[in-house]
This record gives sequence, C-alpha cells and structure tokens, in this order.
Amino acid sequence: MSQQTQYRITRRPDVLSMFAFGNTSLHVRIKDGLMPPPIPLGARAVGWVQSELDSVLSAMIAGYSDAQLRELVASLVDQRKQVA
Repeated sequence: MSQQTQYRITRRPDVLSMFAFGNTSLHVRIKDGLMPPPIPLGARAVGWVQSELDSVLSAMIAGYSDAQLRELVASLVDQRKQVA
C-alpha cells in the first residue's frame, strides 16, 4: 500500500506574515529565485506549498547565502515536477 503525502497550501497573507516581507519584496524574491513561486489553485487563486516555505525559512535561519537559497529553491521546484 502506497503512502500518500499530505500537502498544506498557504495563501499570500500567511506567507507575507511568515517571512515578514511586503508584497513587492515577495515578488522580487520569487523573480530572483530566492523564494519558490506559487502554484495555481484556480482561475484567480494561488498558494504556496508549506513544506517548501519551511525549507526556505530553515535555510534563511541557517544563514544560507543568496546563491545557496537559489540552489535550494531550484531543487524544490524540480521536485514538484517529479511528484506529478
């Protein structure tokens, strides 16, 4: 029997609060590869995978450089493709 992974989706206000970013800073960090991009939830809704956010926050706490964060975010996004 295969074990199913439980995913938790976090919406924008909680992401902004979790990282203490403003909306513009969040989008700049996504564009720069320092934060994972959101996933579409519908025609006009997006959300972030909580486990990805937790990984990025842990890396920031650990003092990862921007280059290390970019590598982490790229690997997280690549893992999304493997899940599908």
